[in-house]
Amino acid sequence: ETFKRFYQVMISKRLMAIVDWIEGSCLADIGCDHAYVACQAVLEHRVVKAYACDIAQGPLDNARQTIQSNHLENQVFCLLTDGMQNLPDEVDVVVIAGMGGKMIEAILENASLHPSMHFILSPHKDAEALRRYLISHGFTIQREKYIEDQHHSYPIMDCNFIPCRENYDDFAYAYGIHPIKDEPYKSYLLSQKKKWMSLLERVPDQRRKELEKEIEQIEKE
Repeated sequence: ETFKRFYQVMISKRLMAIVDWIEGSCLADIGCDHAYVACQAVLEHRVVKAYACDIAQGPLDNARQTIQSNHLENQVFCLLTDGMQNLPDEVDVVVIAGMGGKMIEAILENASLHPSMHFILSPHKDAEALRRYLISHGFTIQREKYIEDQHHSYPIMDCNFIPCRENYDDFAYAYGIHPIKDEPYKSYLLSQKKKWMSLLERVPDQRRKELEKEIEQIEKE
């Protein structure tokens, strides 16, 4: 309990929100940094076992220190790997966060996937491109939420590797598929509205009409 309280101070709001959606038996945290997510998920009994994965040795050295200092050597293991390559078969939940949507796409494109896998994805840019990739490549986005952390809004996507049966409009791809409509979501929409309004007088007429329509949709939402 002491460690858990300590970790809730050290770990960011965004990473804690990711941990809240982890559910399974064995986690792979891709691009693990200090293994905060892997360790917290085990501490909260959201998984029994976790792999802290990274392509570079440096982050894994940091991860090992976190694991050892909290006596989790029998449950959290470091894995030097490129993306999701060579993951153990027992992995049933995957976290990919802290990188751009295009990089997440590349990792998924080169992965061996199966329908029992659950994914928590959190891109720091190119979220719309990632949503379009997921829906067109056999994924379903069950829900999303936005987290405000360090003056930036991050989307978190709860996904399964199951073909999507729904169709979405451009607004959903741009701002979230099945988003939780809480205050951070509203705050994100307002920030986007302000951004588009600031551009209105500086763009050609055709683009201005597109922006006006976008602002109207945000207001409706």
